[in-house]
Amino acid sequence: MQKEYAALGLAISEDELVDMVQGEHIHPELQTSFQDPETRQFDKQRLINYLKNLPQMPATQQAQWRYFENQLSALRNREKFTQLMQQSSLITDLETQTQCVAAKHTLSVKCLYIPYYGCPNDEVPITDAMLQQYLKAHKNTYQVEESRSIQYI
Repeated sequence: MQKEYAALGLAISEDELVDMVQGEHIHPELQTSFQDPETRQFDKQRLINYLKNLPQMPATQQAQWRYFENQLSALRNREKFTQLMQQSSLITDLETQTQCVAAKHTLSVKCLYIPYYGCPNDEVPITDAMLQQYLKAHKNTYQVEESRSIQYI
């Protein structure tokens, strides 16, 4: 999907990523991870303290945080793409009415499926007379324009 995102010009800016991590629009996964154990409410101060102490943490934990930020960026790109697709679809009033009517009506069908290749050719004899009769009945279906002309000089 990265090629599609690039072609559309979708990107996550540094400011947007900061806003998703510690700004006004913090990602729900971070809100879940940094909850106060007693109140189960998101504690922004715990998140900020974690980010301040990140440089002193082991390299593996720092790498995990960088990986999480990359995934967060990819997730946001996917959300932007999905929103773009949803908002670019247009359904007319007539299509809405048609869907509404179709949703209200139901149809029950009982059928027996016998695949064409399941019948041996010997069981259904087709004669030349049957083919001629079919062609006469459907001659308008097989009309073609002339493809040759002869001119004398």
